[in-house]
Amino acid sequence: DTVITAIYNRQQLWMENDRVKPEILDKLWAEVAREVRRSVDIVKVIWQHLQMKFFEELINLEKFNSKTSSWQYFERLRFLKLENHNKSSVVVNSGNSTTSTTTTTTTASIPTTVEEIVIDDDDDDDDATTNEAKLNSNQSNGTVKEPKIWCKSATSLGLISQTDNNVLTVVKTTDDLTFFNELL
Repeated sequence: DTVITAIYNRQQLWMENDRVKPEILDKLWAEVAREVRRSVDIVKVIWQHLQMKFFEELINLEKFNSKTSSWQYFERLRFLKLENHNKSSVVVNSGNSTTSTTTTTTTASIPTTVEEIVIDDDDDDDDATTNEAKLNSNQSNGTVKEPKIWCKSATSLGLISQTDNNVLTVVKTTDDLTFFNELL
């Protein structure tokens, strides 16, 4: 709990931002380590484990249409769902070509489904209405696919993998998921 609180209070550690200087991040990690009375390396390992477990739980909740997680830290880590700029990526398949449309979510509420935590890595700040117009015009030519789960932290943890056109897919399965898939 203290590691989660200490890191939550230092948003630059959990919000993916390429513009943060490494020396600032090192200083923040050192502060967290002092606060929880552990070494920096141990704090980073603990944080990596917490993030990985959170995203595993999140993926399992969506796959099994469950509403709650029994993991004790799940609710405390919900802030990871709001990570980055709350951008959504929708893939539109129009015949032979696939285009990606990005919209920015302006809501401050906590998302409740995996689709709401889809994050786009693009640095473009396109206007949401322009993207909606593009999406609507492309819908007449093709079908809209469901968004893929995408989060920069989950990528670095190996929970998801990048494929063509910057669309990411889940690559890690749990033993329970493998078991249920074998039953089908």
